Amino acid sequence: MSNEKGIIVNLCSIGETFTGYGNADSALYYYQKAYREVLKTKDKKLTDWVLLYLADLYRQLGETDSIQMLFRSYDLPQKPDYYYIIGDMYLAYNQLDSASYYYSKMLETDNMYANQKAHFRLAEIAEKIGDTESVMEHIRKYKEWTTEITQATNSETVHKMHSYYNYQLREKENNRLRLENEKQEKWMIAGIFILLLFISFIAGYVQYSKRKRTLLNIRLEKLEQLKEEQHQKSALFIEENKQTIERLERLLLQSNQESDAMKALLRAQKEQIQRMNQKAEADKEELELAEVVFRQSVIYNKFHLAANDGEQRISSEDWEALRIAVDQCYNKFSVRIRSLYPISNMELKVCLLLKIGISITGIALLCGRTKSAIVSVRKRLYEKTHQQKGKPEQWDEFILSL
Repeated sequence: MSNEKGIIVNLCSIGETFTGYGNADSALYYYQKAYREVLKTKDKKLTDWVLLYLADLYRQLGETDSIQMLFRSYDLPQKPDYYYIIGDMYLAYNQLDSASYYYSKMLETDNMYANQKAHFRLAEIAEKIGDTESVMEHIRKYKEWTTEITQATNSETVHKMHSYYNYQLREKENNRLRLENEKQEKWMIAGIFILLLFISFIAGYVQYSKRKRTLLNIRLEKLEQLKEEQHQKSALFIEENKQTIERLERLLLQSNQESDAMKALLRAQKEQIQRMNQKAEADKEELELAEVVFRQSVIYNKFHLAANDGEQRISSEDWEALRIAVDQCYNKFSVRIRSLYPISNMELKVCLLLKIGISITGIALLCGRTKSAIVSVRKRLYEKTHQQKGKPEQWDEFILSL
C-alpha cells in the first residue's frame, strides 16, 4: 500500500509541476490518473488530498460542470479549501446565495488564508447585488487578514533562514540519492528498451520471412500456371493428344466385348481430347497469323533497324508502342511477366527485345548497357522467377515460350 501511496503522491507532484508551467492539459492528465488510483486505496485522507488538487484545477479552468460531477460522486470533507472551490463554482453559475453560503462557511475556521479569500469573494458578491455597506466591511476585513498574513510570513522568514543550512545538507544528500536512483533507472530502462528492440526485430524478421515465403509460393504457382498454359498451346501438346486419340481408337476397336458404358466413356474421352486439339491448333494458327502481322508493323521494323545501325532514335513513346504491340500479339505478355516478379522498366525492355528477336548486342545498344550487364539481367531474372540457379539462355527460352 505504501508503494501505491508513493505513486499517487508522485502523480500529483508531476501535475503540480505542469500547473506551475501553465500546461493545464498535462496537469489534468496526472491529477485524473492520481484520482483514479487513490479511489482504489480506500484511503479517505489521501483521497481528500488528491481531490483538492483536481477540483482546484477544474476551478482554474472554469470547468464547473466537471466540478459538479466530481462532487456528486464523492462525499467531500468539510474543509475551507473545498468550500472555496464550491463557492467559486456557484459564483460562476451566478447562484449568489449558494456561493455566499459556502464563502461564509470558510469564515467559521481560524485559517487566515481562508478568511482572506472568503472576504474578498463576499465583497465581489456584495458589489454584484449593490450592497455598498457590505462591500466596504468585507474589504476592510480582507485588508486586516492580508496584514496578518504578511506579518506571519515575515516571522516565518527568520525561522526559515535558521533551518536553511540544515535543509541544504538534507537536500544535498537527497540529490545524491536521487541521482543514484535515476542512474539505476536509466540503466534498467535502457536494458528493457534493448530487450524490446531485440524482440521486435525477431518478430519483424519472422513476419518478413513468412511474407517472403508466401510471395515465393505465389510466384512459383503462377510460373507453373504459365508453363501449363504454354504447353497446352504447343506443338508437343498437340502431338501428345494425337497419340492419345490413336490409343483410344485402338481401345475402341478392341472393345467388342466391353459394355456399352465403357465404349461411351472411351468415345467421350476421345471427343474431349479432339476438341482440346482443335482449340490448341486454332490458337497456334491465330498466334502465327498475329506474329506475321506484327513482324510487318512499323514499330517492329523500327526497333530492328535501330538495333542494327544504331542511328535510329528510340523515344519513350516508341517503347510504350512496342509494349502495347507485344501485349496484343502475345496475350498480355508484359502483364504476365510482371505477375511473376516486380521487374524494373529496364528489365522489361530487355524482355520485350528478346521477345521480338533482337540480338544481345542490339539489346545492349538499345538499352544503353554493356553486353555483360544484359547477361547479368537475364541470369538474375531467371533465378528470381524460377528460384534456382540458371543461365541467361534459359531465360531467353522462357521468354520465347510465352
